[in-house]
Amino acid sequence: MGDFEQKYKDIATFVKKFKDIIREEIESLDLTEEPVKSVLIEKLQQVFKYDFALEDIENSYKACQEASTWLSKNRSKLVIKIQNLISQRKIISNKLNTSVLAPQRIEQFSKDIELYLKWIGHYMAIGDAPTPLPNGVISFVLPPVAYLEVFKFIRNQIISTKNGLSEEAVVEAQGYFDRFLIEPLSQFNFYDS
Repeated sequence: MGDFEQKYKDIATFVKKFKDIIREEIESLDLTEEPVKSVLIEKLQQVFKYDFALEDIENSYKACQEASTWLSKNRSKLVIKIQNLISQRKIISNKLNTSVLAPQRIEQFSKDIELYLKWIGHYMAIGDAPTPLPNGVISFVLPPVAYLEVFKFIRNQIISTKNGLSEEAVVEAQGYFDRFLIEPLSQFNFYDS
């Protein structure tokens, strides 16, 4: 069970217990007294606040699953598109040497990108924060800035409602890209190969 699922179940259990306590308190009140009505309204507002928070968490989880399904379905086409854009030098910085962008390197780079997309999609599906990839899984055949530019391109140009995602799924997918791909790679923003 993913971290998200466990947190959701814990919160749902808490909300259920809270509702039971409030229900017991309400049943013990004399509703003919005016101060009691105020207490009742306050308690009901608390219940609704927790219900709405739980609903937000559930909606976020569903949006993560939607984004993950979309990414899984479109991953291969996306990698081919990225590979073509790199070959045409439309998304990788012009500061990189042309020799760095040899066809074999672009092919290995594309495999790395596909692996990253599969990795992030898996964790989106379960609504969990990713564990780091083991050393050596990603070849870094190109400088980290190349990976960074590709992930920014995907985040800003591909992940959108125009490509079949709901607004909520766009927010979740972009959040995963920001927190787990773009921000960590930003610390390596250099051009050496």
